[in-house]
Amino acid sequence: LRRPVGGVDLVPTLLELAGIPARTAFHGRSLAPALLSGTEPQAVPVLSEIRALERTKDEPPARLAATIMVRDGRWKYIRHRFDPCEELYDLRDDPDEMGNLIGTQPDRAAELRGRIAALLRAHGAGPYAWACDGSSR
Repeated sequence: LRRPVGGVDLVPTLLELAGIPARTAFHGRSLAPALLSGTEPQAVPVLSEIRALERTKDEPPARLAATIMVRDGRWKYIRHRFDPCEELYDLRDDPDEMGNLIGTQPDRAAELRGRIAALLRAHGAGPYAWACDGSSR
């Protein structure tokens, strides 16, 4: 596959390929039809949660939920919990993510910020509830 897919797609895909019916609903989708037919799956936004690596002994695990990212087509938007800096990249024109476009593309950033909030609300935000407001800092 050439399109980005989410880790949440792995279990539904493996179950379908193995012929095992799912006993519960998943947030992801099966990519088995695309894999078996050699076609690309439908493009959907891909959400990634990035946990902080450092934690003190008395710090709650929710504090590790420090960064969240969405990839939607050519655009990648990153939001940090403890850093007001947001990041926006046009991966078609800047695949190495060298030029942060957050200052020149505020409408695109707001759209992707809202997309993160909507995805989190739809699937349960858990420790990423801080990113559900959809507003910039």
